[in-house]
Amino acid sequence: MDGWDSGENDSIRVVGVHGIGQQRLDPGDLDVQWRTNLTRGLSDAAPPGVLPAVDFRLAYFADVFAPSTKGWEDALEDVDVDFLLEVDDEVVTPGWSVPPTKGFPALPKSLNRLAAWLDDRFGAGSAMLCIASLRQVRRYLADDELAATVHQRVADRIDGPVAIVAHSLGTVVAHQLLAACKVEGVGRLVTLGSPLALSTVRKRLRYPLDAPLEAGVWLNVFDPRDVVACAGGLKGHVRNAGFDEKPVRNGVNAHSAGAYLRSATVANALRQG
Repeated sequence: MDGWDSGENDSIRVVGVHGIGQQRLDPGDLDVQWRTNLTRGLSDAAPPGVLPAVDFRLAYFADVFAPSTKGWEDALEDVDVDFLLEVDDEVVTPGWSVPPTKGFPALPKSLNRLAAWLDDRFGAGSAMLCIASLRQVRRYLADDELAATVHQRVADRIDGPVAIVAHSLGTVVAHQLLAACKVEGVGRLVTLGSPLALSTVRKRLRYPLDAPLEAGVWLNVFDPRDVVACAGGLKGHVRNAGFDEKPVRNGVNAHSAGAYLRSATVANALRQG
């Protein structure tokens, strides 16, 4: 499909690849959340009288990380600390120092600077979200067996021509699956709120960021205030001919999957086929 076909229902086939922390949600409820937000965005972007039909499937894999999934509230392992210290070296403004009133009792002192900078730059509570996200990204990148299981969950949802829409950790998963050429029929990849711009992440990828993808077209969408995309966009790191990138403004919850899915930017990308 190329654009909206006036007077007819447009069928848009999408596989969603979620981010972290979804093991507390029922897969069916998460599917409904994604489908509802995606449909709302497509409907808002459609011309009057056109009701886009969405054939949506969610690739659910949060249970693969459970029960050992760790979040902000769990003690960091040494490998997590080392990973996050690399992020600190990469993103924190040189010479920046922790305000004397800012403390993070749940973290090793070595990570206080990173956490304080993230909260200062992206808003209170951002450090919690970013650290929880990045430690799960690190685990996915380090554990080949876990990654293979996650890849199979996504591949099992792809049946015929589809677009993949991926959020947060899911952007890393989707990119690596497509770079491995393990699926066919994906015409478009849309990544939302991705941490792939971090060199700490990129150098651990099994397949490089600018590897040829099974998807012919790749759009990266990010909110500059999204803490998980704290290293910014991907334009300087991807040389694929089909790559493009667009910033959005998601409001208060800059990393929200729902806000990204409702955006006109995502809707316009999907309606192009």
